[in-house]
This record gives sequence, C-alpha cells and structure tokens, in this order.
Amino acid sequence: SGMTVSEVNAAAIKAGINVKFSGNTLSSANTLAYSQSIKAGETVSTGTGVTVYFRDSSVTDFVPEE
Repeated sequence: SGMTVSEVNAAAIKAGINVKFSGNTLSSANTLAYSQSIKAGETVSTGTGVTVYFRDSSVTDFVPEE
C-alpha cells in the first residue's frame, strides 16, 4: 500500500500479474493504494488478476472497509 497508480502498474508488469484499478479517483496526485485483493508477498501464478484499491490521501476522514 502507499503506491501510486503508476508504481502499482510498473510493479504489476514486472511481476507478470494483471491489475484491476478500483477507486473513486485515479488521476489525482494524491491517489495512493490502500488495499489489494491478494495479500502482499503472497505467491501467485503469472497472469493472476489482483484488484488494487485507491483513495485520495488528502482526505483525512477516510476509514477503509474491513
């Protein structure tokens, strides 16, 4: 978490996985990843799809859903 959209995309390409980007804004300079559908560090097959959830980090009252 904490990665920008561009950083997530570059990491996904390097790892050979497919990413679905989710969030109410993906174009703000303050948009950062806060969660993903598969735990970080978990081993997956090439081509696996992972949903990464983004939020505007400048919003201070954000509480992620569990």
